[in-house]
Amino acid sequence: MRCVVGPGPDEAIQECYRNLSVMCIDSGISKALVIGVDGDPRAHQALVVGLRCAALAGLPPDFKLALVAGVPAVRVVFAQAEEEARQSGIEARLFQREGDAIGWLSGAGA
Repeated sequence: MRCVVGPGPDEAIQECYRNLSVMCIDSGISKALVIGVDGDPRAHQALVVGLRCAALAGLPPDFKLALVAGVPAVRVVFAQAEEEARQSGIEARLFQREGDAIGWLSGAGA
């Protein structure tokens, strides 16, 4: 799954992350790429909350999450999300470029 989030109103950004979490849980998706284009970093914090909920609700054991941030402020939030994911037992990694993230998700990257 590829999800591009932002720019937009805070509520729309937060809703994207809620929907992403629900879809990953309900659909058994094992790989997700999240690209945070722009927007208020506080709205992107919903990703961290979504990861906590998804970890508790149960993701596939082989679930992988790749993160790409379009702006430095979102990158800071995504770094927090990467750490939260790891603490929750979710394999996650933050990338500079989408191509690298796709390679990692497909097993081509380290």
